[in-house]
Amino acid sequence: MEQITLSNKQKILFIAGANLIIIQFVMIRNFASLLFGTEMIILLTTLAYFFGVSLGYLLSDRIPKSTLGTVSVLTLILHLTLPFSLRYLSGFFVSNNHNLIALLSLIFIGSFLISSFYSVLLPRFIEEEGKESLPDLYRYEILGALAGVLLLFICANFSVGNLVLMAGYFLGLTAILHLLWNSKALLANCLILTLAYLALSPKLEAASVAFYYQRAAGIERKSEPKIHEIMTTVFSRDTPYQRIEITEGLFGRRHLYLDGVRHFGDDALSEFNMFISGLPASFYADPAVLIVGSGSLGSLYQVLGHAKSVDTVEIDRQVISAGLKYLRDGNDRTLDPLLDQKWKLNIDDAKHFINNTPKKFDLISMDIAGPLQMQVGLLYTKEFYEAVRERLTDNGILSVSLNGQMWKSGTVTMRILQTLRSVFPDAMVIAPYEDSNFCYASKKFPFTKAELEKKIADKKSFKTKVLDMKEIETSLAAGDYPVISRKKMDVVLHRTWKRLMTQYFSRDD
Repeated sequence: MEQITLSNKQKILFIAGANLIIIQFVMIRNFASLLFGTEMIILLTTLAYFFGVSLGYLLSDRIPKSTLGTVSVLTLILHLTLPFSLRYLSGFFVSNNHNLIALLSLIFIGSFLISSFYSVLLPRFIEEEGKESLPDLYRYEILGALAGVLLLFICANFSVGNLVLMAGYFLGLTAILHLLWNSKALLANCLILTLAYLALSPKLEAASVAFYYQRAAGIERKSEPKIHEIMTTVFSRDTPYQRIEITEGLFGRRHLYLDGVRHFGDDALSEFNMFISGLPASFYADPAVLIVGSGSLGSLYQVLGHAKSVDTVEIDRQVISAGLKYLRDGNDRTLDPLLDQKWKLNIDDAKHFINNTPKKFDLISMDIAGPLQMQVGLLYTKEFYEAVRERLTDNGILSVSLNGQMWKSGTVTMRILQTLRSVFPDAMVIAPYEDSNFCYASKKFPFTKAELEKKIADKKSFKTKVLDMKEIETSLAAGDYPVISRKKMDVVLHRTWKRLMTQYFSRDD
């Protein structure tokens, strides 16, 4: 390596700042999906990332100049395998019940191998130029970071945004290597490798996602030797909010994963849509319905046939777009003409929408994940339910999944129920056998318990009990279940910590 000029150092730090932001975004998105994304996992991967930055600062003055060049090339080679190698590595460990090894391996890669290289550059350049150069050099790295953020937002608006983002990342890394080495041969080879990466990326992305979910779901190829591909990838994309992945398994059955958590994909989840929207909506002649979430669109099709109007509020447009394109075939497609007549999609935060819409609804269906992350957890609070109550008609219904079973006295289940009870004067719980329970809450129900039981029997959903308010209160009185509120969101921390412990430290897992 030759002596690097000050102007080249400024260019390197600008690009390094942008690349640090991009790789942080990509890795956190992929780590969240590979490690069954919870708030705790995202926190751990973020801490690991910044630990790697700190490690780079610590080692910057101990790395010989010649070694720095070698490390830069090795960094390119390693990053050219990302994020595909992470999926193969994690899938292998998970399929062999080595979840803890998968966690530690990804954390190690995230802390030592992803971010450390970039953080070596700034302190090393300051040492070479003198301490008085710190403000100027650091300014270039900050400006680069802002450019990286801008690129993230630009790429979020394109269907090939992931590929464009990684193209920018590797071109940036190639530019850093060229400025460090000043070698035309190295530049040419790096550009060839980058082009090869971009050309192979779609196939590697699809193959690695399919491999991971095939292994994570416990599906083994040897169980069906005549089937060459048990699982394929239909769609995968990072958005500003989450990572979206859709896979196709046996018999063409598709699965939707958001940050690694399955939101759609089997008979139980199809029944979920019936309980969360189809069943309560059937008690009205022409209801006005609001669905919060519904990436699979199953809840929408459950009510579309007889609803007067259906509003969907979803913060991530890409989830709905993917659902419309890839997940509709499991629904009644004869209802498609009604979409333009009755359905309105609102891209908004549910809390903002509920607090600002002038509309009243007969049914508000919460087709969302459990309170594993803070933003979702806010949709289970007393304050949110109070806002929902004001948007319901006099005999309107709020339907909520309890994310567990009452008979097991699950803390999350009972706390959601306690929160609903603190806001609504009446409630009923639908308790399918060995499946998550649901709660209907209302100011005044348009049906009786007996009528609800008959509807459930008519839908052939046997072994499903209905509990009225008296039975609910008796169950709640048996334990201490605090109301969930914005000031008491510990349910998210407790649940994510428990999931972390059981997923990665339990022998029974």
